[in-house]
Amino acid sequence: GATPIVRILRQVLHDKKQEIQKRKLLIVIATDGIPTDNNGQPNVQEFFQVLAHERVPIDRVPVTIMACTGEY
Repeated sequence: GATPIVRILRQVLHDKKQEIQKRKLLIVIATDGIPTDNNGQPNVQEFFQVLAHERVPIDRVPVTIMACTGEY
């Protein structure tokens, strides 16, 4: 299935934009797969772009990614 991390991350950053100016926002992403668009196509580079350029200010929005799979 799809793993629409980019869309959801952008929505969270948009919704919390005002709060980020007042205090830090820790984002924890727990996922069982690579980021995909709504059609299930991988969009890892777009995910990297969001992490690098859309967390403003970047030092107030730390992100942690947890892989939730049975693979080692």
